[in-house]
Amino acid sequence: MIGAALPEAPLPAAHGAPEPAPFRAALAAFLGDLRDPVRLGQSYLAGAPGEADRTALTHGLGAARARRPSFTAWLERRRRQDFACGAVVVVDGWVLARIEARACALMALG
Repeated sequence: MIGAALPEAPLPAAHGAPEPAPFRAALAAFLGDLRDPVRLGQSYLAGAPGEADRTALTHGLGAARARRPSFTAWLERRRRQDFACGAVVVVDGWVLARIEARACALMALG
């Protein structure tokens, strides 16, 4: 079950191919505190099917930055910004920053 605290913010248009290995590794580390990010992503997508676009999620999650050492810090900053401005969603009882929910969604899409 998902509940949004704010209206859905659209994802930016996708351009270019992601760099999967460093990007996926950074996302996995970013989501490391969550028990089952794939399950949370599936639940999030069930409530927000319009976000089930792998290319748009990849772009919106900053894949172009993945090889930079500051990528993890950027993800953490985005998480704090989402919480600070109320861009959160409730997924299966978890209160997630929108960037966390979208990262889980991407992990669920494979």
